[in-house]
Amino acid sequence: AEALEGYANRASVAPGETIGFCVRADAAHIAFSLEIYRRGVRDQLVTTLDGTAFVPGQQDDASLASSGCAWPVACQLTVPAQWTTGYYVAKLTSRTESAWIPFVVRPASGAPKAKIVAKLSDTTSQAYNAWGGRSLYSTPFVPRVSFDRPYAGNLTLYEQYQLPFVQWAEANGYAMDYCSSLDLHAEPRFLAGYRLLLSIGHDEYWTLEMREQIEAFLAGGGNVSFLSANTCYWQARLDTRDGGRVLVCYK
Repeated sequence: AEALEGYANRASVAPGETIGFCVRADAAHIAFSLEIYRRGVRDQLVTTLDGTAFVPGQQDDASLASSGCAWPVACQLTVPAQWTTGYYVAKLTSRTESAWIPFVVRPASGAPKAKIVAKLSDTTSQAYNAWGGRSLYSTPFVPRVSFDRPYAGNLTLYEQYQLPFVQWAEANGYAMDYCSSLDLHAEPRFLAGYRLLLSIGHDEYWTLEMREQIEAFLAGGGNVSFLSANTCYWQARLDTRDGGRVLVCYK
């Protein structure tokens, strides 16, 4: 079997920026293709890339789940200017294997395309991601999980809790931009220029920086609609020693 898996080195990317895909295989010289789709009412194939997977030998996946895999970039993409903001997935395929890698295409900083922005809850998706046998729900409890690892199994939190709303909103003509939770954490003025933020799906894990930005947005006349349960339930932080790519929550 050609076990094949991968992750993106960024949660979101704007047109003109570059995103890399880090891919591991269990056997040498595994060629793969990467089909990138924008997900919505209809899946739209936007480009196809090719690469060769990294074969690292024996690794302790449980340790990597908390520290990050640090696999090399197998292929990368500079997002074209004409790509529409949205929820994207890269379908990773070899001769016998396939896997999915999610990411967000957001507008360029300070250049909203719509008055509404929908936040995809990638912090929560990583909290539940059990790749390597470690999540914020595993036993024994571990307080650290990395974004630099594949998703174990399917993309339930994206596909079950968020994609149906995205499809409904786009089918009904709502113009929306998209962002990740990490965008609200990293860019204190990300919401400037928007009138409405949508929190959709299971939006459970927040950092202080995310919360403070949204409170400032509300105080300045912005609007927020929470279309989720367990919203803002746990306060987490992003470990700057790991480039902000490790989610920490001691509960």
